[in-house]
Amino acid sequence: PQENKEVIFPDRINYIYAVVAKECKTTKTKVERDMRYAIFISWARADVELLYKIFGNTVDKNKSGPTNSEYIYTIVDKLKMGMI
Repeated sequence: PQENKEVIFPDRINYIYAVVAKECKTTKTKVERDMRYAIFISWARADVELLYKIFGNTVDKNKSGPTNSEYIYTIVDKLKMGMI
């Protein structure tokens, strides 16, 4: 359910940031910021049809894209379902 994702998922995102930060010898803050920027750029340059395939009706090319959590959650979900 949507409520559980919002409650549980932020802890997982922070864990991911910490692991990546440690591996790359940087900070969680820098990882979060760089990821946000990468999503912004990829959203702006991506093929709209591909975005719809992955993100469905949540796509609005006039917006800056999903949050880091939304992006990760969607990609992981699609990978688990074998859709990408």
